[in-house]
Amino acid sequence: MLEKYLIFLTKDRLTLFYWKKGGIAGPPTQFTPDEEGHNKFAEVMSVRPEVPVTMLVDLIEEEYRTETIPHVFGPDRVALHQRRSSRAFPASPYNYLEIQGREKKKGRRDDIAMLCGITDPDIISGWLNILAEKKVSLAGVYSLPLLSMKLLKPLDGISPATLMVSWQSTSGLRFSFFSGNHLKMSRMAPVPEPEPKLYSELFVSELAKTREYLGSLRLVPRDTPLQVVLFTNPEMLDAVRPKCIESATLKFRLMTVNVVARKIGIKRRIMTPFSDSLFVQLLGNRAFGNHYAPPASRGFYFTRLIKSTLLVATVIISLVGLGMGGSSFYDGWVSRQKWQQDEKIADALYQRYKDVVAQHVPTAIDPGDVRKTVLLVKQLEKRKTTPNDLMLLISKELEKFPLLRLDDFIWQGPESDEAAAILQKSQPKQPRGGFFARRRSRGNQLASADKYFEIGTITGNVTGINGDIELAVNTVNTFMQAMLRNKQVHEITPLIMPAEEEKTAVLQGDVFAATKKKKVNSAPFSFKIIVKGGSRGTSH
Repeated sequence: MLEKYLIFLTKDRLTLFYWKKGGIAGPPTQFTPDEEGHNKFAEVMSVRPEVPVTMLVDLIEEEYRTETIPHVFGPDRVALHQRRSSRAFPASPYNYLEIQGREKKKGRRDDIAMLCGITDPDIISGWLNILAEKKVSLAGVYSLPLLSMKLLKPLDGISPATLMVSWQSTSGLRFSFFSGNHLKMSRMAPVPEPEPKLYSELFVSELAKTREYLGSLRLVPRDTPLQVVLFTNPEMLDAVRPKCIESATLKFRLMTVNVVARKIGIKRRIMTPFSDSLFVQLLGNRAFGNHYAPPASRGFYFTRLIKSTLLVATVIISLVGLGMGGSSFYDGWVSRQKWQQDEKIADALYQRYKDVVAQHVPTAIDPGDVRKTVLLVKQLEKRKTTPNDLMLLISKELEKFPLLRLDDFIWQGPESDEAAAILQKSQPKQPRGGFFARRRSRGNQLASADKYFEIGTITGNVTGINGDIELAVNTVNTFMQAMLRNKQVHEITPLIMPAEEEKTAVLQGDVFAATKKKKVNSAPFSFKIIVKGGSRGTSH
């Protein structure tokens, strides 16, 4: 895009940059997080609401957690990620989940996920409410530590243990730890004043605290040195350099912010010790996937994006029409009429789209859920099947297990892709041979046509266990074994088994929390059951 607004948000200040023709144009404008600052910011945004806005946040109230989650695909994957993010940060809509690979072990290999979230949503919600009120196009909200991953490759900083240290003027000194090219931890320390001696002393003390925390979490592999990448201005580097003593476990790479800017293709010269404009220009130069902005807050952005696409399509159609018309005046006149007609159609379509958006955005209903519901209704109308048999089968066995409580039941009928794949796999292979072999093959196909499969995903809790996880595991296993005794049950696959929960130590500012097991009275479980049925023409 030729122009846009770039916002750098910290707890104490919002800094607004104007981006035009590939670079920052003019000095930035700052706003305080009070009524006066909000009013001034609203006045600026109301002038040109069609200009898209991108927000970058650097907050001490941002937390990072690493968890393992089941490896699933399709709609189940989206739903699982949303559920885990909301569970990790229930009080904040500003959360993000990123898959960082899979576990290296035999058998079931779960996904390794990094969950990030803003623990105090009030810091950001006030500014986003102003953007929504002024109908501003919000392209996305981004996390500075997550964005800093884009600097690893240009700086040759990809290693088993890399600690990137940057200094932002309105937030503080940021320590971000990476394993390979994945963020694992980030913390912030406030800087009292930009004086070289105080800066060097603060850097040394905060580096020692960070190394101690990394050691407690065992994030640095054994016999692997920690590579510290620090960038600021020459004066600060001269004060820090004598205290950067390397050893077998610690290595340093010191460079100026301006050198980092050159390595990532930024031509504007940066002379300050701060990295604010470095990250802002990095965000302005490239397009990245959104981190924290909820879908409802990006509604105006998508609306204007679709309108621009329709206008471009109209211009292309018009140019093609004019080109095919040649030099004939009559052909040119016809093409012009077609152009105007297409433009009217595009405007009419866009007006219809705006009416739909006005009615449904923002909405509490997930569009993915609407799509699932429509597909399910179509499937039921076509197959005339319902999950009655499967639910009765489960309910009959469930009466014998009073500790089990079902919370969710997802049914996939014979027309689902997974059920069709199981049916295809169960059919006999095509025999080779002459006439009689073909006769036998046709008979086998007619017999297999009477078969079908239904799939159910069961999610629930084992209650009343009083901290006894072994009792919960045995109860779930016994229930699944009882189900397998039924001849209709083709296969049962456990997805989530009861396990002891651990409160993971989370570093917020300089506060350390110990890891300990949590005694619970219930434990979640989930499994997938595949049931084989009879004639497809039977209505349940």
